[in-house]
Amino acid sequence: MGYSIMTPFKNEQERDKMFSFIEKHYKCLSDLLGENGRQNFYSDRVPTCDLAYRPKSKVSLIGFNYNCSHPESGYYYSICYWMAIMAGRRKHFRGHKNVPYVNYDGCENWALFVNRERDKSIDSVKVNEYGFRTFKFKEDNESVFMKIMSLFENKIHHIDAIDNTVKQELIRLTKLWEIEHSI
Repeated sequence: MGYSIMTPFKNEQERDKMFSFIEKHYKCLSDLLGENGRQNFYSDRVPTCDLAYRPKSKVSLIGFNYNCSHPESGYYYSICYWMAIMAGRRKHFRGHKNVPYVNYDGCENWALFVNRERDKSIDSVKVNEYGFRTFKFKEDNESVFMKIMSLFENKIHHIDAIDNTVKQELIRLTKLWEIEHSI
């Protein structure tokens, strides 16, 4: 048993455009972290359209099936946040219009609040313009899941280096996306 995190897209064409981009440019976390990463992270998943836990609707998706702990799962979330911001479907969340979002396990939609405080009355995540969010989970009112994940932080050495590596990877992907899609 495991989990799925995914980015919904408006249609198959949008999903296929992103999937083609990701197939060409995606790097696993262990590769980004070099030799140290290959020793410590074993769950090098690649994005897929074949998700274990999908919403019942026929929405087009890209995401990850995983059963690993933090920071590997955090990296998968970051990639999904990034895809949602760059090309993902938008929806309205109680008082917030046209918001990018991700779906967790086919049943929870998480609104992404880009460079602004998140609305704690709905399932939401605060990220920067690249979809980055620190792996430290310092916010007081995080979901129970995120609080549990933060317990692993104490066992992870060099969390700041991992944060920086993931942030730089999202910036790299953004630059490539802008070049390839003339934004």
